[in-house]
Amino acid sequence: MRSAVDRRALLAIAFLLSLVVLAAGSAGAAGPGGWGHVGDGGSPGTDSLNGTASALNSDKPDELLVGGAFTDAGGEANADRIASWNGTDWSAVSSGSSQISNGSVDAIAYAGGKIYAGGTFTDAGGVPEADHLAVWDGTAWAPPCVDTTAGSAFGGNVNALEVIGGTLWVGGSFQNGAHIPSADYLLACDLATGSATSPFVADGDGSGAIYALAADSGGVLYAAGTFVNLAGLPAADYVAGFAGGNWSALGAGAPNGGAVNGITRSLATNGTDLYIGSDAVDVSGIAQADHVARWNGSAWSAVGAGSGGSDGYFSTTTFIYGLTHDGARLYATGSFQNANGDPVADNVAGFDGSSWSTVGSDGAGNGPLNANGLALASFGRSLYVAGGFTAAGGDPDARGIACYGLCGPEPKPVHTGAYLVCAPEAVDIGDSSTCTAAMFDGNVVLPSTTPTGSVSFTSDAPGTFGGGASCTLGPRSGDPRTGICAVDYSPTSPGSHRITVTYGGDGYHPAAQGTALVVSSFSNAFRAAGRGECTKDCRAIVVRATFGAAGKVVAQGATNGGAAGRATPQRRAAAMIKKLKKSVKPGVNKLKLKLTSRAREVLSGKGKLKLKVRFTYTPAGGTPGSQVETFKVKAE
Repeated sequence: MRSAVDRRALLAIAFLLSLVVLAAGSAGAAGPGGWGHVGDGGSPGTDSLNGTASALNSDKPDELLVGGAFTDAGGEANADRIASWNGTDWSAVSSGSSQISNGSVDAIAYAGGKIYAGGTFTDAGGVPEADHLAVWDGTAWAPPCVDTTAGSAFGGNVNALEVIGGTLWVGGSFQNGAHIPSADYLLACDLATGSATSPFVADGDGSGAIYALAADSGGVLYAAGTFVNLAGLPAADYVAGFAGGNWSALGAGAPNGGAVNGITRSLATNGTDLYIGSDAVDVSGIAQADHVARWNGSAWSAVGAGSGGSDGYFSTTTFIYGLTHDGARLYATGSFQNANGDPVADNVAGFDGSSWSTVGSDGAGNGPLNANGLALASFGRSLYVAGGFTAAGGDPDARGIACYGLCGPEPKPVHTGAYLVCAPEAVDIGDSSTCTAAMFDGNVVLPSTTPTGSVSFTSDAPGTFGGGASCTLGPRSGDPRTGICAVDYSPTSPGSHRITVTYGGDGYHPAAQGTALVVSSFSNAFRAAGRGECTKDCRAIVVRATFGAAGKVVAQGATNGGAAGRATPQRRAAAMIKKLKKSVKPGVNKLKLKLTSRAREVLSGKGKLKLKVRFTYTPAGGTPGSQVETFKVKAE
C-alpha cells in the first residue's frame, strides 16, 4: 500500500510544483564575496545603518530585531538603536514619543509579544527607571523588573538576556540588581509580575561580569563571562550552569580550577549541546579545543581542528564575540585573522559538524568583514552578522549588518500541497481502510523543508478513526519536502464516506486540505452461519451472527413480492418465521428465529426446511442496510 501511495503522491507533487510561483523579495544584491547589504538607508546606494550593530534576535515571527548604537535604520527616523528587518523593509521599534535616545542596545529578547532591550542606555522612553533594561509593549518603553526601592533596578550595563519559561534572565556588569545585595551581575525577573529575584545565596556569589546567557532544550541556563568560582564553586570559572535552583561547574581542569581557563564571551545551544566562544585554549586539556568548544552535559570536546589535526582551528589571538547554530551548522564571529592559515578566514567562519570552513570573502582574496563581527543570527534562509565593519563581501553598502544567503524575505511556499489516499478504497462495515496524508513544501527554491505538526481527519458519514482522528507528520524517506502520516478509518454505515484531512500549517508552511473517498458495503458487517440450530420441538432456530458495531437488527422471511394472493415461493418463505426485532452488540450474537405453524408442518412432513431470511441491520448512528441469508434446518 505505501509504495502505491508514494508513487501517486510523487505524481501529485510534480504537478502541483509546476503551478508554484515563488514569493521572493529583493533586499539587495550580494557583493562579490557572497555577503551583501541589508536593505538601504531609504534610497539605493546608501547604508541601511549609520552606525555599529551589536545585537541580533530572530525569535519574533517574520522579523529580525537589530540593536546597536545606530540612530537611523532604513531611513526610518524613529529607528534609533533598535530596529526591525522583515526581509524586505526596515521599520522602527520605538515611536516618536518613546525612544532609546542614548547609549546602545547590546542585547535583545522577545517573549509574549514584547521586546526586551538591554545595553548601555539610560532613561529609555524618557522613563528615569528604565536604565540599561527596558521593555517595549507596542506603545512605550518601560522598566520590566520591579525595584522595591526608588530608582532604576540596574546601575550598570546589561550585556545578555535570555527567556526561560516565564522568567527573563538579565546578565551584565551591574551589581546589586534591583537593590538585592546578592544579585551581582545576574538577575531573574518574572515576566508576568516584574518581581525580581537573585539566583545567588550570598553577596559575592556573583564574582564577575556576565557576557552571555543561553538556555538548552532542557531548560538549563548557562552563563558565561569573566567570573571565577561562581557561587563559591572552585571549578565554576568563566562558564557555569544553573538548573533546579543550583549552580554547577562544567567539568574541572587543573587543581582547584575549571575546565575553561579564559574569559568566555559568547554562547550558543543546539538541543542539549552547549557551544562556547572563549579566549581559552586547550579547554579541559584538549589540544584542539581552542576558543570554541562543546559541552554535551557531561563532558567537553573539541569543535573541529586545524588542518594538521593536532591543534585548534583558530589562532592564539582570537576573540569570539558571537555564536549561532541553525540546527545544521555552527557559525562564529569575532576578532580573528587567517584562521588555520587561510587568508580568507577572517572574523567569521562556519563548522558543518566535521570541519571548519570560510564563509564568503571580500571578493579580493581576504576575509568578508573589514572589522570585527559582534553578533550572529539565522533568519529565513540566511545568515546575518552585526558588527563594527563598514563593508562585507566587498559590498561597501554593507555597514554594521550584512547578510549571507538569499538575503530577502523568508521564501515561503504559495501553498502547501495536500494529498490524501485511503486504501483499500472499498471496505465492509467494521473493516478498516488506511488513510495516508502527505503534506509537501510547494517552494521551488531548494533546499525545501519538511512540513511539520499534526493533521486532523473528519468523515461526512458515520465511522471511527482508530487511535484518534489525528496524526503527527514525519519526514518521508528520501523526500526532504514531504511530511507524511496515516490513520485507520472504519465505516459504520454503508455508502460513500468522504474523508477530509486538514493541516493547520507550521508558521512556514501554510494551511492545506485534502480529500479521499472510502466506499463501504453492508455485506460483511453481518455474517451469519449457513445452518440454523433447531431448538427443542423445532419451534425456533438459533442463528449465530456477527456484527461490526452495536445497533439494531430486524429479521423476517425473505420475499421479493409477486402477484397478489399468489402463493409464490417467496411469499411462502415470508410465512415461515415470525418477525424479530433485537438490539445487538459488536461481535457474535445469537438470534432466535421463531418458526410459524406452517414452517413446523413442513419440517414435520419433510424432515427438513430451507429458509430465506432478510436481515435489516442499523448500526448505532448509522443508516440501515439489508441482506438475505439462506438457512437449512433439519428436524431432530
